Amino acid sequence: MKRSILTELKKERPKDISKACRILKTSKSAFIYQSVKDDSYLENQLLELSSAHHSRRVFGSIILG
Repeated sequence: MKRSILTELKKERPKDISKACRILKTSKSAFIYQSVKDDSYLENQLLELSSAHHSRRVFGSIILG
């Protein structure tokens, strides 16, 4: 939610980002950071596993114990 607020503010008033980050108690560097790693392989593997084991009953019993 904070990221979306900061993104909108950056479009309207780019000079006020530092002040907005202070108000929202978010570091400016965390807002600006862009990851350079490619996790697409991992994402695809997780999607395949989740589609193979999509039973909600089993998933819920594992999480809820």
